[in-house]
Amino acid sequence: ASGAELLCRKGHSDAVWAIAVSGQRVATGGYDKNIVLWDTRTGEEARRLLGHTSGISSLSFSPCGARLASGSWDQSVRVWDLSSGGVLRE
Repeated sequence: ASGAELLCRKGHSDAVWAIAVSGQRVATGGYDKNIVLWDTRTGEEARRLLGHTSGISSLSFSPCGARLASGSWDQSVRVWDLSSGGVLRE
């Protein structure tokens, strides 16, 4: 490993506070209230999850990778279905 940057993407309009990795997906969450799912093979944005009313503070994929839990400074936790992008639980 050379320590060289492999990829840089700009998908948030403010600071990124949370990151989670699962297989070929990376999720990032930031102060801009957005969660962005990235495809690690292409480096492109795969989906954007919207709904929190304050910044994202934590992210975690389910063991199977089909769901994502997000915590926010809006004092809510949401569980997202990644195939549809919908909220399963809040």
